[in-house]
Amino acid sequence: MLKKLSFAILFFVLAACTQRTVEQRSVQYTYPSGYTPYDVSDYEDRGLEKDSFKVAMLLPLSGKASTFGSGLQNAAMMALEDTHNKKLQVRFYDTKSSAQGAAAALETAINNNAELILGPLMFEEVSAVSAMAQNKHLPLISFSTSPQVLGGGIYTLGLLSDEQIRRIVSYAAEQGRKRIALITPDTDAGMNVAKSVYTAANENGMTLTKIGFFEPSTLEFSELVEQITKTKDFDTVLIAETGNRL
Repeated sequence: MLKKLSFAILFFVLAACTQRTVEQRSVQYTYPSGYTPYDVSDYEDRGLEKDSFKVAMLLPLSGKASTFGSGLQNAAMMALEDTHNKKLQVRFYDTKSSAQGAAAALETAINNNAELILGPLMFEEVSAVSAMAQNKHLPLISFSTSPQVLGGGIYTLGLLSDEQIRRIVSYAAEQGRKRIALITPDTDAGMNVAKSVYTAANENGMTLTKIGFFEPSTLEFSELVEQITKTKDFDTVLIAETGNRL
């Protein structure tokens, strides 16, 4: 597919999870025909057995990332409908799209005797709760793919960016590419990408010749592209972005 292209494009489905900011998107969730969603406010009282396993989902149900959080909540409730498992109790806690909100949500979940934590979504939220979860020996499976917050009982449901980059760079090397130019957001996620590309390039006998960082909220790239293309010392461009900025 990429044989006739001089550009390798990297799509990050979960990129928003590891950036400092999350773009609010206009997404409207539609329930399947005939489906009646749970009333989350009284879900805990719906015939669950006394010894049910308690799971807490920490999601941004308000604030800048509420669209993503609501989507994950809807998906979880649909999965619960399918399982019909009265030994599984899931409660939702609003992180309010912030580190402080995530810490407060986890504290409430602990007070409610949660045995497993799913979430939070964003890098800064996971950073804020990881130490608390570890101190309580409470396993936490986050939705963030930032490697800095993983380990010591903190896991992820996502595909790590490093794995994606290694696969793409190895494919580019197989096609005879030798020199990579990287365009990536100026965020923690962008720095992780740069480190992974550098390592993957060395492993495959390639060279990372230049890196162009951009502000994560910008849609203006003419100056950056001019700087990148001023010298033609690359045969592959790897772009770590999605949506309108891609």
